[in-house]
Amino acid sequence: MKSSLPAEPGKIFDIHVHLLAQPEADAEFLQFAHEWRMPFAISCLGPDGSMIPNPTVDEVRRANDKVLGLMEQEPGMAYGFCYANPLHGQQALDEIRRCISGGMVGIKLWIACPCSREEAFSIFEESIA
Repeated sequence: MKSSLPAEPGKIFDIHVHLLAQPEADAEFLQFAHEWRMPFAISCLGPDGSMIPNPTVDEVRRANDKVLGLMEQEPGMAYGFCYANPLHGQQALDEIRRCISGGMVGIKLWIACPCSREEAFSIFEESIA
């Protein structure tokens, strides 16, 4: 019987996954990822799984901590992206450095301000440093 799925296990890399802070949904996704040997890029919508328009420094850190925890739990499967809020200035840069040092592989800008605003430029510079 021919599969209707688009690929064979081990041939997919999911580039956009969010932790939802919904244990059943998160567990279901992880089970699927393991069955398909599908690594994934992951970030967290917020410390409680919701998109807070302008999170505090602590809320961003807690969200990133969840991703770091999943990366530790799922080595070789979970590739973390660090959320950074450009409005946090130097604290955002410090958080990026902390997350990259912890093994994250990319940066995801928070929705708090458009990427065209000057506040975001230091994050772009940090990403190429």
